[in-house]
Amino acid sequence: MRAHYLTEDLRRRLAGWEEANNADGVLRAQDVPTAWEVRYDDSGAGHLSATATLTWGTGPDAGHTRLALQSDLGTKLISGIEDSPVGC
Repeated sequence: MRAHYLTEDLRRRLAGWEEANNADGVLRAQDVPTAWEVRYDDSGAGHLSATATLTWGTGPDAGHTRLALQSDLGTKLISGIEDSPVGC
């Protein structure tokens, strides 16, 4: 799936992040989320920006992680995944 949805450059950067953090670079975690949601943010200069919210666990104690995503409009491939600042 990475080869189909992620740019080659992002795959290389994720490999480095994963080695340094001992976790999955796409999810930024060692586990699998119980739910997820993606929200469109903006587009321009050939890119689309979105925020993915990952939910960890269930009920009132569920945690959330937000990731900033960037896609290239021309190729429709994801070219960037970063931790999103709190409140975004």
